[in-house]
Amino acid sequence: MALAINIRADNSSATEIERLWDQVAAFEVEPSMRALGYRPHFTFAIYDTPSISEKTAWDAMLTAVAGEAQLRIEFKQVRWFEGSPLVLWADPTSNGALTRIHSAISAAIDPVHCRPHYRPGTWTPHYARHAHRRRTAR
Repeated sequence: MALAINIRADNSSATEIERLWDQVAAFEVEPSMRALGYRPHFTFAIYDTPSISEKTAWDAMLTAVAGEAQLRIEFKQVRWFEGSPLVLWADPTSNGALTRIHSAISAAIDPVHCRPHYRPGTWTPHYARHAHRRRTAR
């Protein structure tokens, strides 16, 4: 099972994205994130190797967010990734905090262990909405 490092919106800031999820659900074949009970989120890394433990991921995330205040993120558009299943995502405006967090995680855990789309140089910050399950470092 994959191990993901992400941040979730667990408060009212997620309301607009969840409203969009509900509208899009009419076109889905697979269960939506709402049905899976998972809040809107940014994923910084996903590891498929057992050599990256939950403790390693948690420690990397804690180090990455040290000194960060509440994140304020604006979005410029809704986009989608090519392929199946349909993955809609909210495209954030340039955000230094997201970049710093991603860079710190990549510095703490060798990106060679990370899925290619989440490695430095290929990672696209996005507020995801897609149907899959993931284990989250807590």
